Amino acid sequence: MSDYEKLEMIIDEIPTLIAANITSSDPYFRGWKSKADRFLLRKYGKDSYEYVTFSKTSFSLPVVHGRTSRSDYVAACQEGLETSQVIFKTYLKEIAEDEECVTTTSMTQVYDFKNVFIVHGHDGELKQSVARILEKQGIAPIILSEQTSQGKTIIEKIEANSSVGGAICLFTEDDVGKGKNESSDSARARQNVVFETGYFWGKLGRDHIIIIKEEGVEMPSDLSGVAYTSKGDWQIELLKELKSMGYTIDFNKLF
Repeated sequence: MSDYEKLEMIIDEIPTLIAANITSSDPYFRGWKSKADRFLLRKYGKDSYEYVTFSKTSFSLPVVHGRTSRSDYVAACQEGLETSQVIFKTYLKEIAEDEECVTTTSMTQVYDFKNVFIVHGHDGELKQSVARILEKQGIAPIILSEQTSQGKTIIEKIEANSSVGGAICLFTEDDVGKGKNESSDSARARQNVVFETGYFWGKLGRDHIIIIKEEGVEMPSDLSGVAYTSKGDWQIELLKELKSMGYTIDFNKLF
């Protein structure tokens, strides 16, 4: 449970305590105060403003014989609870902002520009051509079939080798298929190519996906907007796209 959720639970108990007309000697109040004390002590420390402020908050009245009724003690406890509720809500907002910052930071993608994953079908010649161009640039091509399995499933192998700066996806004429209401088949990339392209889109972002597409190959509509070049003239465009991602590219090494 996060600190936000813990403090939120402490705050949510306050209206119930107030509605019960309890005093500071009530066991339910003591249980609540103990939780609040422990949370603030752990979260902020014993010398913190937050802990010290709560420690000084009054939930009762001095004992004055014959002059103070139970309703006075109830009112004093309610006042302390209401004060704590207001203050705790400001802490809750601050915690929410801090946790959002941490979440955003943890979700920031870290790219490894020493490696590129090659998603491929049956066109071994194109796969090797892409790999050789990458190697000339000092970039290591990650080809799944060349990685050791170590008992992993296919998706586990993909995950284990997905720390890259980009993915080059080769949509070549490997399969054929058609929609239920279509009369003729169309050339399609292998299903694993479509799946792995979607995986890297989700992991790396659309701007870190390059598609090399063979002419006539049907493209899934969900991949619209991804940078792609034709199989017949792809070398320069590939290096341009890699450079735009953040890879160090020397175009002189192409020739």
